[in-house]
Amino acid sequence: GTYALVDVGGSHACGLEPSGTIHCWGNDSHRQVSGTPTGTFGLFDTGTDHACALDGTGLPSCWGFNGDRQANPILRTFMHITAGGSHTCGLDSAGIVSCWGSDDKGQSTPSRGIYIQVSAGGEHTCGLDSSGRPDCWGDDSRGQSSPPRTTFQQLSAGAYHTCGVTMTGSIECWGDTTHNQSTAPLGQFLQVSAGGWHTCAVDQSAGIHCWGNNDYGQTTVP
Repeated sequence: GTYALVDVGGSHACGLEPSGTIHCWGNDSHRQVSGTPTGTFGLFDTGTDHACALDGTGLPSCWGFNGDRQANPILRTFMHITAGGSHTCGLDSAGIVSCWGSDDKGQSTPSRGIYIQVSAGGEHTCGLDSSGRPDCWGDDSRGQSSPPRTTFQQLSAGAYHTCGVTMTGSIECWGDTTHNQSTAPLGQFLQVSAGGWHTCAVDQSAGIHCWGNNDYGQTTVP
């Protein structure tokens, strides 16, 4: 099919058609594929074993593993939604972040603040305030919730690390770097995505760069 958006979870992936229909494929052990809702959606995000989407009015629908109630969304309207390891967060039009699911590390208890972006990682969550300053909460055992004093235009929380595109287009990462997943290349970038033990980014010429663990070829760009 033709997709306007695609996103990869732990061992499954989903795509959003231009018509608003979502299709998923891959591991279905928790109905993260067969549980895909019908209807039309504007955006979605996949977590480790679950996914959530927003319909045209901003109401969330979630499917897949629900052992920590990460697929039981708060019934309110959001502008953005992000699915992490065992939790999910939504950002509403007033800039308030609301989270549900596992909160054993505080990953679902956001700081009181106004945000323009939020990203749920493995057991932590990070957001950007209106000035581009990052704020993180949840597990900080590997420094993944201790961001630098830098302003960013976009960020992405991975399993145990976080990366962001700075206002000047460079990438800075913090947290675990066991597989060099936090050692970003030099260059000018538009977007970054932090995964489990690897990271990928799109540069300003639309080229893709990946770094970190390559056990399954996940950083070998086609």
